[in-house]
Amino acid sequence: MPVLQPGAALNGDIRRSKEVSERLVQDVRQGVHARQVMESYQIWFGEGPELSILRILALRGLWRYSLVTDKLSATMKIAKRVYSLAQGQNDSTLMIGAYRALAVTFYYLGDFESARQNAIAGVQIWRSGGVESPVEEVTAPGVSCLSFEALCQWHFGEIVSCHTAMAEAISLAKELNDMQALTITLWHAGILAHFEGDPAEVERFASDAIELATRQNIAQFLAGGEVLRGWARSSYGDTAEGLAWIEGGIEGWQATGATLAVPYFLAVQEEVDCDCLFGNCLFQDHQSNGAPVYPERKLSIRWDPSSAACIGSAPPNWQAWIVSETAL
Repeated sequence: MPVLQPGAALNGDIRRSKEVSERLVQDVRQGVHARQVMESYQIWFGEGPELSILRILALRGLWRYSLVTDKLSATMKIAKRVYSLAQGQNDSTLMIGAYRALAVTFYYLGDFESARQNAIAGVQIWRSGGVESPVEEVTAPGVSCLSFEALCQWHFGEIVSCHTAMAEAISLAKELNDMQALTITLWHAGILAHFEGDPAEVERFASDAIELATRQNIAQFLAGGEVLRGWARSSYGDTAEGLAWIEGGIEGWQATGATLAVPYFLAVQEEVDCDCLFGNCLFQDHQSNGAPVYPERKLSIRWDPSSAACIGSAPPNWQAWIVSETAL
Protein backbone atom coordinates (compact mmCIF):
# COMPACT_ATOMS: atom_id res chain seq x y z
CA MET A 1 0.00 0.00 0.00
CA PRO A 2 1.60 3.33 -1.03
CA VAL A 3 2.60 5.81 1.64
CA LEU A 4 1.26 9.33 1.16
CA GLN A 5 3.92 12.00 1.14
CA PRO A 6 4.06 14.25 4.23
CA GLY A 7 2.69 17.74 3.74
CA ALA A 8 0.17 16.75 1.05
CA ALA A 9 -2.58 18.80 2.67
CA LEU A 10 -0.20 21.72 3.25
CA ASN A 11 1.38 21.90 -0.20
CA GLY A 12 4.44 20.06 1.08
CA ASP A 13 5.41 22.78 3.57
CA ILE A 14 5.31 21.62 7.18
CA ARG A 15 5.58 25.22 8.34
CA ARG A 16 2.09 25.86 7.01
CA SER A 17 0.61 23.50 9.61
CA LYS A 18 0.93 26.17 12.29
CA GLU A 19 -0.52 28.79 9.95
CA VAL A 20 -3.54 26.60 9.22
CA SER A 21 -4.03 25.70 12.88
CA GLU A 22 -3.91 29.34 13.98
CA ARG A 23 -6.43 30.29 11.30
CA LEU A 24 -8.88 27.65 12.55
CA VAL A 25 -8.54 28.10 16.31
CA GLN A 26 -10.96 31.03 16.52
CA ASP A 27 -13.58 29.09 14.57
CA VAL A 28 -13.25 26.14 16.94
CA ARG A 29 -13.46 28.29 20.05
CA GLN A 30 -16.63 29.92 18.76
CA GLY A 31 -18.17 26.51 18.05
CA VAL A 32 -18.40 23.37 20.17
CA HIS A 33 -15.68 24.54 22.58
CA ALA A 34 -17.20 27.93 23.40
CA ARG A 35 -17.03 28.27 27.17
CA GLN A 36 -19.75 30.92 27.20
CA VAL A 37 -22.16 28.50 25.54
CA MET A 38 -21.34 25.78 28.04
CA GLU A 39 -21.88 28.15 30.97
CA SER A 40 -25.27 28.99 29.49
CA TYR A 41 -26.07 25.27 29.37
CA GLN A 42 -25.32 24.95 33.07
CA ILE A 43 -27.62 27.87 33.91
CA TRP A 44 -30.31 26.41 31.66
CA PHE A 45 -30.23 23.01 33.36
CA GLY A 46 -30.54 24.67 36.74
CA GLU A 47 -33.89 26.24 35.82
CA GLY A 48 -36.03 23.13 35.57
CA PRO A 49 -36.34 19.43 34.69
CA GLU A 50 -34.52 18.00 31.67
CA LEU A 51 -37.47 17.15 29.45
CA SER A 52 -37.16 18.75 26.02
CA ILE A 53 -35.22 17.57 22.98
CA LEU A 54 -33.40 20.91 22.99
CA ARG A 55 -32.12 20.21 26.48
CA ILE A 56 -30.89 16.80 25.35
CA LEU A 57 -28.91 18.54 22.63
CA ALA A 58 -27.50 21.02 25.15
CA LEU A 59 -26.49 18.25 27.54
CA ARG A 60 -24.69 16.41 24.74
CA GLY A 61 -22.81 19.60 23.95
CA LEU A 62 -21.83 19.93 27.60
CA TRP A 63 -20.61 16.32 27.64
CA ARG A 64 -18.56 16.86 24.49
CA TYR A 65 -16.95 20.01 25.87
CA SER A 66 -16.19 18.34 29.21
CA LEU A 67 -14.66 15.32 27.46
CA VAL A 68 -12.18 17.46 25.59
CA THR A 69 -11.31 20.02 28.27
CA ASP A 70 -12.24 18.77 31.75
CA LYS A 71 -11.40 15.98 34.19
CA LEU A 72 -12.89 12.70 33.04
CA SER A 73 -14.49 12.11 36.44
CA ALA A 74 -16.64 15.19 35.75
CA THR A 75 -17.28 14.02 32.19
CA MET A 76 -18.57 10.66 33.44
CA LYS A 77 -21.16 12.38 35.61
CA ILE A 78 -22.47 14.19 32.53
CA ALA A 79 -22.40 10.99 30.45
CA LYS A 80 -24.51 9.22 33.07
CA ARG A 81 -26.88 12.19 33.04
CA VAL A 82 -27.19 11.87 29.26
CA TYR A 83 -27.97 8.17 29.65
CA SER A 84 -30.56 8.74 32.36
CA LEU A 85 -32.31 11.44 30.33
CA ALA A 86 -32.36 9.27 27.21
CA GLN A 87 -33.89 6.40 29.19
CA GLY A 88 -36.59 8.74 30.42
CA GLN A 89 -37.49 9.68 26.87
CA ASN A 90 -37.92 5.99 25.94
CA ASP A 91 -36.43 6.66 22.51
CA SER A 92 -33.96 4.16 21.05
CA THR A 93 -32.43 6.77 18.76
CA LEU A 94 -31.51 8.93 21.75
CA MET A 95 -30.05 5.86 23.46
CA ILE A 96 -27.39 5.52 20.75
CA GLY A 97 -26.00 8.91 21.70
CA ALA A 98 -26.19 7.96 25.37
CA TYR A 99 -24.28 4.72 24.82
CA ARG A 100 -21.75 6.67 22.76
CA ALA A 101 -21.18 9.12 25.62
CA LEU A 102 -20.61 6.27 28.10
CA ALA A 103 -18.42 4.24 25.75
CA VAL A 104 -16.10 7.11 24.91
CA THR A 105 -15.79 8.26 28.52
CA PHE A 106 -15.18 4.76 29.87
CA TYR A 107 -12.52 4.23 27.19
CA TYR A 108 -10.52 7.28 28.16
CA LEU A 109 -10.87 6.31 31.81
CA GLY A 110 -9.20 3.01 30.91
CA ASP A 111 -12.27 0.84 31.62
CA PHE A 112 -12.16 -0.99 28.29
CA GLU A 113 -14.70 -3.65 29.21
CA SER A 114 -17.40 -1.11 30.13
CA ALA A 115 -16.48 0.94 27.08
CA ARG A 116 -16.89 -2.07 24.82
CA GLN A 117 -20.23 -3.07 26.34
CA ASN A 118 -21.69 0.39 25.78
CA ALA A 119 -20.21 0.72 22.30
CA ILE A 120 -21.70 -2.65 21.29
CA ALA A 121 -25.09 -1.64 22.72
CA GLY A 122 -25.05 1.50 20.61
CA VAL A 123 -24.01 -0.42 17.50
CA GLN A 124 -26.80 -2.95 18.00
CA ILE A 125 -29.43 -0.20 18.07
CA TRP A 126 -27.87 1.42 15.01
CA ARG A 127 -27.92 -1.85 13.09
CA SER A 128 -31.56 -2.45 13.95
CA GLY A 129 -32.42 -0.02 11.17
CA GLY A 130 -34.69 2.99 10.80
CA VAL A 131 -32.60 5.07 13.20
CA GLU A 132 -32.93 8.81 12.73
CA SER A 133 -31.97 11.16 15.52
CA PRO A 134 -34.50 13.85 16.40
CA VAL A 135 -31.66 16.25 17.19
CA GLU A 136 -28.73 17.45 15.14
CA GLU A 137 -25.54 15.53 15.90
CA VAL A 138 -22.01 16.90 15.62
CA THR A 139 -20.95 13.40 14.56
CA ALA A 140 -23.05 10.31 13.89
CA PRO A 141 -23.11 8.31 17.16
CA GLY A 142 -23.22 5.01 15.27
CA VAL A 143 -19.83 5.82 13.73
CA SER A 144 -18.39 6.70 17.14
CA CYS A 145 -19.68 3.47 18.69
CA LEU A 146 -18.10 1.40 15.92
CA SER A 147 -14.78 3.23 16.30
CA PHE A 148 -14.59 2.69 20.03
CA GLU A 149 -15.74 -0.90 19.72
CA ALA A 150 -12.75 -1.38 17.40
CA LEU A 151 -10.30 0.30 19.80
CA CYS A 152 -11.58 -1.79 22.71
CA GLN A 153 -11.29 -4.99 20.71
CA TRP A 154 -7.63 -4.23 20.10
CA HIS A 155 -7.01 -3.93 23.83
CA PHE A 156 -8.54 -7.38 24.29
CA GLY A 157 -6.40 -8.88 21.54
CA GLU A 158 -9.24 -9.26 19.04
CA ILE A 159 -7.16 -7.99 16.14
CA VAL A 160 -9.20 -9.21 13.17
CA SER A 161 -12.46 -7.99 14.69
CA CYS A 162 -11.01 -4.59 15.55
CA HIS A 163 -9.93 -3.97 11.95
CA THR A 164 -13.33 -5.06 10.67
CA ALA A 165 -15.14 -2.69 13.04
CA MET A 166 -12.86 0.25 12.21
CA ALA A 167 -13.31 -0.33 8.48
CA GLU A 168 -17.08 -0.41 9.00
CA ALA A 169 -16.91 2.87 10.93
CA ILE A 170 -15.03 4.55 8.07
CA SER A 171 -17.46 3.12 5.53
CA LEU A 172 -20.49 4.29 7.53
CA ALA A 173 -19.10 7.83 7.90
CA LYS A 174 -18.61 7.97 4.13
CA GLU A 175 -22.09 6.58 3.48
CA LEU A 176 -23.63 9.24 5.74
CA ASN A 177 -21.41 11.91 4.18
CA ASP A 178 -20.46 12.91 7.73
CA MET A 179 -17.11 14.58 7.15
CA GLN A 180 -16.42 15.38 10.78
CA ALA A 181 -17.13 11.79 11.81
CA LEU A 182 -14.94 10.56 8.96
CA THR A 183 -12.07 12.83 10.00
CA ILE A 184 -12.20 11.64 13.61
CA THR A 185 -12.54 7.99 12.58
CA LEU A 186 -9.51 8.22 10.29
CA TRP A 187 -7.60 9.64 13.24
CA HIS A 188 -8.76 6.76 15.43
CA ALA A 189 -7.66 4.33 12.71
CA GLY A 190 -4.25 6.00 12.80
CA ILE A 191 -4.07 5.50 16.56
CA LEU A 192 -4.94 1.85 16.10
CA ALA A 193 -2.14 1.51 13.55
CA HIS A 194 0.24 3.19 16.01
CA PHE A 195 -0.73 0.70 18.69
CA GLU A 196 0.28 -2.01 16.22
CA GLY A 197 3.54 -0.27 15.33
CA ASP A 198 2.69 0.05 11.62
CA PRO A 199 4.19 3.32 10.31
CA ALA A 200 2.87 2.88 6.76
CA GLU A 201 -0.72 2.62 7.97
CA VAL A 202 -0.22 5.40 10.51
CA GLU A 203 0.99 7.75 7.80
CA ARG A 204 -1.79 6.73 5.42
CA PHE A 205 -4.55 7.42 7.93
CA ALA A 206 -2.84 10.52 9.33
CA SER A 207 -2.45 12.01 5.85
CA ASP A 208 -6.09 11.35 5.03
CA ALA A 209 -7.21 12.88 8.35
CA ILE A 210 -5.02 15.95 7.85
CA GLU A 211 -6.27 16.44 4.30
CA LEU A 212 -9.91 16.21 5.34
CA ALA A 213 -9.47 18.28 8.52
CA THR A 214 -7.84 21.03 6.48
CA ARG A 215 -10.70 21.12 3.98
CA GLN A 216 -13.35 20.99 6.72
CA ASN A 217 -11.64 23.47 9.07
CA ILE A 218 -11.39 20.97 11.94
CA ALA A 219 -8.36 22.34 13.79
CA GLN A 220 -8.26 19.79 16.60
CA PHE A 221 -7.93 16.73 14.39
CA LEU A 222 -5.67 18.48 11.93
CA ALA A 223 -3.29 18.79 14.89
CA GLY A 224 -3.96 15.23 16.02
CA GLY A 225 -3.11 13.94 12.56
CA GLU A 226 0.17 15.82 12.64
CA VAL A 227 1.23 14.01 15.82
CA LEU A 228 0.63 10.64 14.22
CA ARG A 229 2.37 11.65 11.01
CA GLY A 230 5.36 12.75 13.08
CA TRP A 231 5.61 9.32 14.67
CA ALA A 232 5.48 7.68 11.25
CA ARG A 233 8.18 9.98 9.85
CA SER A 234 10.39 9.26 12.85
CA SER A 235 9.83 5.53 12.47
CA TYR A 236 11.30 5.74 8.98
CA GLY A 237 14.42 7.42 10.36
CA ASP A 238 13.65 11.12 9.79
CA THR A 239 13.66 12.02 13.46
CA ALA A 240 14.07 15.78 13.11
CA GLU A 241 11.11 16.14 10.76
CA GLY A 242 9.08 13.69 12.81
CA LEU A 243 9.61 15.56 16.06
CA ALA A 244 8.74 18.83 14.30
CA TRP A 245 5.40 17.36 13.23
CA ILE A 246 4.75 15.98 16.73
CA GLU A 247 5.62 19.22 18.52
CA GLY A 248 3.60 21.30 16.08
CA GLY A 249 0.65 18.94 16.44
CA ILE A 250 0.70 19.08 20.24
CA GLU A 251 0.88 22.87 20.12
CA GLY A 252 -2.01 23.06 17.67
CA TRP A 253 -4.12 20.61 19.69
CA GLN A 254 -3.64 22.57 22.92
CA ALA A 255 -4.36 25.86 21.11
CA THR A 256 -7.94 24.68 20.60
CA GLY A 257 -8.33 24.36 24.36
CA ALA A 258 -8.27 20.56 24.30
CA THR A 259 -6.54 18.57 27.04
CA LEU A 260 -7.88 15.12 26.11
CA ALA A 261 -5.16 12.85 24.66
CA VAL A 262 -2.32 15.28 25.43
CA PRO A 263 -0.59 12.71 27.73
CA TYR A 264 -0.81 10.18 24.89
CA PHE A 265 0.75 12.69 22.48
CA LEU A 266 3.55 13.45 24.92
CA ALA A 267 4.15 9.72 25.31
CA VAL A 268 4.42 9.40 21.53
CA GLN A 269 7.00 12.17 21.61
CA GLU A 270 8.89 10.45 24.41
CA GLU A 271 8.76 7.17 22.49
CA VAL A 272 10.54 8.82 19.58
CA ASP A 273 13.07 10.52 21.87
CA CYS A 274 13.79 7.34 23.83
CA ASP A 275 14.02 5.13 20.76
CA CYS A 276 16.52 7.42 19.14
CA LEU A 277 18.49 7.87 22.35
CA PHE A 278 18.87 4.11 22.77
CA GLY A 279 19.26 3.29 19.10
CA ASN A 280 15.91 1.56 18.69
CA CYS A 281 14.63 3.45 15.65
CA LEU A 282 13.38 1.52 12.67
CA PHE A 283 16.01 0.73 10.07
CA GLN A 284 15.94 -0.43 6.48
CA ASP A 285 17.06 -3.99 6.04
CA HIS A 286 18.60 -4.83 2.67
CA GLN A 287 17.03 -8.30 2.70
CA SER A 288 13.52 -6.89 3.22
CA ASN A 289 13.46 -4.83 0.01
CA GLY A 290 13.42 -1.56 1.92
CA ALA A 291 10.49 -2.49 4.20
CA PRO A 292 10.77 -1.21 7.79
CA VAL A 293 12.11 -3.73 10.28
CA TYR A 294 11.61 -3.47 14.04
CA PRO A 295 14.74 -4.41 16.00
CA GLU A 296 14.18 -5.81 19.47
CA ARG A 297 13.52 -2.94 21.87
CA LYS A 298 16.17 -2.34 24.52
CA LEU A 299 13.83 -0.06 26.45
CA SER A 300 10.11 -0.27 27.15
CA ILE A 301 8.87 3.20 27.97
CA ARG A 302 6.56 4.00 30.87
CA TRP A 303 4.65 7.25 31.04
CA ASP A 304 4.89 9.11 34.35
CA PRO A 305 2.02 11.65 34.33
CA SER A 306 3.40 13.53 37.33
CA SER A 307 6.77 14.30 35.77
CA ALA A 308 5.88 14.08 32.06
CA ALA A 309 8.91 11.89 31.53
CA CYS A 310 9.96 8.65 29.91
CA ILE A 311 11.22 6.26 32.60
CA GLY A 312 12.10 2.62 33.24
CA SER A 313 10.24 -0.36 31.88
CA ALA A 314 6.48 -0.76 31.79
CA PRO A 315 3.75 -3.25 30.99
CA PRO A 316 4.10 -4.60 27.42
CA ASN A 317 0.79 -2.99 26.45
CA TRP A 318 2.06 0.49 27.32
CA GLN A 319 -0.43 2.34 25.09
CA ALA A 320 -3.33 0.99 27.16
CA TRP A 321 -1.47 1.85 30.35
CA ILE A 322 -1.09 5.46 29.20
CA VAL A 323 -4.81 5.79 28.57
CA SER A 324 -5.82 4.57 32.01
CA GLU A 325 -3.08 6.24 34.05
CA THR A 326 -3.55 9.76 32.66
CA ALA A 327 -7.33 9.90 32.59
CA LEU A 328 -8.34 11.05 36.06
